[in-house]
Amino acid sequence: DGRLTLAPNRSASISSANNYSQIGHGGAGDTANGNMAGDIDVVAQGGGLTLQAGNSNNSWAQIGHGGIHPDVNNANLDIEQTIQGNITVDANGPIDMDAGERTYSYSQIGHGGYRFGSNVNDNPTEIINSDISVIARTGDLTMDGGPFSARSANAGNDNLRAGDARWTMIGHGGWDGEYNVDADIDVEVTEGN
Repeated sequence: DGRLTLAPNRSASISSANNYSQIGHGGAGDTANGNMAGDIDVVAQGGGLTLQAGNSNNSWAQIGHGGIHPDVNNANLDIEQTIQGNITVDANGPIDMDAGERTYSYSQIGHGGYRFGSNVNDNPTEIINSDISVIARTGDLTMDGGPFSARSANAGNDNLRAGDARWTMIGHGGWDGEYNVDADIDVEVTEGN
């Protein structure tokens, strides 16, 4: 039906350290590479858009620069990082975002990611000139943050367990990152909910 889908491996029986689908600069462990810039335009003319995170650890689906922090236990990174670039998502159909069911599993339209920009010697990542525009021309916009887990109260502890740190968002940032953000967000659902 012309639907654009970003979905890493969703098999719960397969273990994968960094399993993701991403449109944007970065990826797993790419914070140390410094600045990231560039506009991102995603147009699904023939249908809708699905961002569906995986079911194995560190699985995400993202439209934006960023990813997962390279070394969540290293507090000695001495970098100053700037991310910039507008994000435009235009789908001629519904937009579905699903956070998945495992640790660090998220779907996001925006720059950032899990702990992206943290542990950089008090130099928060600057996200500037990075407006977000999301349009679902026909159909609904659905955002599913994943099943509830009482273990999510473990936030702030690096020794996360399965079920923690799941999210779905339209915006910049992410779980336990450090950011200064200057951006507008515009979400439009033309026909739907």
